[in-house]
Amino acid sequence: MRPGAVERLGLGYAVVSKINPRMIYLAASAYGRIGPMAGESGIDPTVQAFCGWCGITGPEHGRGEMFRHLAHLDITTSTTIVQAVLQALIARERTGRGQLIEIEMLTAAMALQTTRLAEYFATGQQPAPLGSAAATTAPHQAFECEDHRYLAIGVERDEQWPGFCRALKLDELISDPRFATNPLRVTHRTELIPIVGERLKSKPAAWWMIRLNKERVPNGPFLTFEQLRAHSQVVANDHIIEIDTPHWGSMHVDGLPWKFELTPSGPIRAGGKPGEHTAEILAELGIVDDRRADVSK
Repeated sequence: MRPGAVERLGLGYAVVSKINPRMIYLAASAYGRIGPMAGESGIDPTVQAFCGWCGITGPEHGRGEMFRHLAHLDITTSTTIVQAVLQALIARERTGRGQLIEIEMLTAAMALQTTRLAEYFATGQQPAPLGSAAATTAPHQAFECEDHRYLAIGVERDEQWPGFCRALKLDELISDPRFATNPLRVTHRTELIPIVGERLKSKPAAWWMIRLNKERVPNGPFLTFEQLRAHSQVVANDHIIEIDTPHWGSMHVDGLPWKFELTPSGPIRAGGKPGEHTAEILAELGIVDDRRADVSK
């Protein structure tokens, strides 16, 4: 919501904190509660564009792109909100008082770009879109193999470079002075990537995965959701589980992203239909819902 909307409803922090000084109150906006854009609303795509995200995302030498994941920055902001509230709860345990927290979508979006912002601050140059490639390590990107499947490969440490070369049977590159260290490989990326790409097109992805795993070089295939759902690693760790629901029958859903040693998590249950539990909750609160009574007539 735009800043001031809740205050106009009489539920601003100044009001509720007088009633309960232990209240932890969080106000989230798109661009901040002050400044020339304070009154503007923001949605995921507009904040992506404003924060610079679209200028660093997209194909190499191509136009910038939006990340079209539903509500990506909205959900990122929600995660930031949870982190802030948890810290405020700890502070309240120590001080006995609540407090006002302000969070903007813009700062949450910028936090996701910390490394690319650091590149700009260090060099004064706008980072360019690199497709799937990492900006700070090389080779570290997706490569097409003989069977037209893509394989993500990341040489993140200099110790991995000799093993990578052996896996691709490019031993001559190990001693090539242009590629001796990661900074040099990044500098000579335009010379290195065509060599690697051409070699990887000579065999199918599974072939290269076996060789790269043997050399302990990080790599991974590109899976569809159908392949992911049936993958033995996903099944073994309950990353995707099947649940029975009262309204929709058996369904697959993503599992919990954490496992506590001492505190059982779950069970995962389906949500209800809109309004399904309204009467039950209102009854617990001792509230008579006249509107539902009118509708029933």
